[in-house]
Amino acid sequence: MFTSIVGNVFRFKALCALRLEDLRVPTTYIKAFQGPPHRIQVETDKLNKYGRPLLGCTIKPKLGLSAKNYGRAVYECLYGGLDFTKDDENVNSQPYMHWRDSFLFCAEALFKAQTETGEIKGHYLNATVDNGLLLHIHRAMHAVIDRKKNHGIHFWELAKALRMSGGDHIHAGTVVGKLEGERDITLGFVDLLRDDFVEQDQSRGIYFTQDWVSLPGVQPVASGGIHIWHMPALTEIFGDDSVLQFSGGTLGHLWGNAPGAVVTHYLLDGIATTWAFFLARIIAVG
Repeated sequence: MFTSIVGNVFRFKALCALRLEDLRVPTTYIKAFQGPPHRIQVETDKLNKYGRPLLGCTIKPKLGLSAKNYGRAVYECLYGGLDFTKDDENVNSQPYMHWRDSFLFCAEALFKAQTETGEIKGHYLNATVDNGLLLHIHRAMHAVIDRKKNHGIHFWELAKALRMSGGDHIHAGTVVGKLEGERDITLGFVDLLRDDFVEQDQSRGIYFTQDWVSLPGVQPVASGGIHIWHMPALTEIFGDDSVLQFSGGTLGHLWGNAPGAVVTHYLLDGIATTWAFFLARIIAVG
């Protein structure tokens, strides 16, 4: 799609810089794509979580853990209250943690957490095949293409291409945290990923009205430097059909992974901060 529009134009010597801000994808072209294999409602039903964002966490450190310790971290986060955990983009199959071993330990952790909490849990593995699985799209490296204001391609185009190609989750920025961006622009990303019809609104960087002709929507993901104190702002910005990933905010908790997950879970459920820390302390010492 991009090569048809911009081709080799960005390489022309006569240009010092060039920026593609937005494009309208024709409805006839969109109909050639299936989009996300699972609608937002399907994932909500699978996890049996309604009326709130999904809570996730990227396991840290991203490299260096054995498969057994990796599985332990997954279990602690899920047992503590997160809905799912995920591999970081660098995790694949290392000599000290082969993919098959990490899969087995993560599966064991997941089923153990489900049994002990009575809730449906999930883990997103970094894999090269999908086989009908839910696809969590990490936008690592996107800034190489879209960060400069006067050259490259806006994230709008990347988001549109990812929705058409079949991602179920897409990292969309945070507004708050280390990957913060402009609030209105981020809200535009969220609408573009989830809604069936998006009106032109230049204040949010939307230069063209986009009709998705019922192509399934995508869950926007907030991840990167966010923690529990950002929770009120994040729930206001992203709403219910979204994913909030508190990785360092969970794994960096003073008393461990499970208490970190407890704090995140109970704050989202509206329990007072004091009680969340109290419950985390009980788990830590008991």
